[in-house]
Amino acid sequence: DLLDGADRALAYFMGADRVRLRRRALAGDQLQLDVSLRQWRRGLCRAHARASIDGETVLSADLTTVRLFKRSFQA
Repeated sequence: DLLDGADRALAYFMGADRVRLRRRALAGDQLQLDVSLRQWRRGLCRAHARASIDGETVLSADLTTVRLFKRSFQA
């Protein structure tokens, strides 16, 4: 399950693929982030992210993160 053991877990950003920059965000722009989960398997999360300003897409990307439990860091 996605939230099982969440209090003992750490998430690490692993990469961004298919990044598309459509226009610049300037200081003072309000950026809205929409992230949708595409796949969750064995602690590996793949998601699609979209950033927009006033409804206009300024960036889109496929993101990958991994979830590790704190107990896995003990020797």
